[in-house]
Amino acid sequence: MLTRMLKAQAFKQAQQLFAQGKVQEATELLEHLQEEYVTLCDENKALRSQLSEVAEVLDMSEHMEFDGQKYWINEENERKGPFCQICYDRDGLLIRLQERSRHFLCHGCGSHYPRADSANGDATPEAQVQKRVVSLFK
Repeated sequence: MLTRMLKAQAFKQAQQLFAQGKVQEATELLEHLQEEYVTLCDENKALRSQLSEVAEVLDMSEHMEFDGQKYWINEENERKGPFCQICYDRDGLLIRLQERSRHFLCHGCGSHYPRADSANGDATPEAQVQKRVVSLFK
């Protein structure tokens, strides 16, 4: 609020300078005010953009689903992903996992996520151990 009052006084001062015939001083003051105005407009635009990004992130987080290993986005009955749990939880980044034959790979942090439908059947560590134990007794 104080800044606005100071700017209003500066415009009044420029008007007085013109009235006193001090055109050069008044012009310089107006040029300075114009530069400040452009700077404020740029700052305002950047802040509005940041606010918009935050609103998008908040909206997106409402559609996030965690399956115990990876994140998915559910939009309009369509499941998108999977995305790296580590990158999202640590850095807030949605890094799409790359599908491999037996796992998903994150190119952001290098994490591997086993696929439940891999050639090993259920890819959870407990299921893999149980399958190995059963195969020993066959």
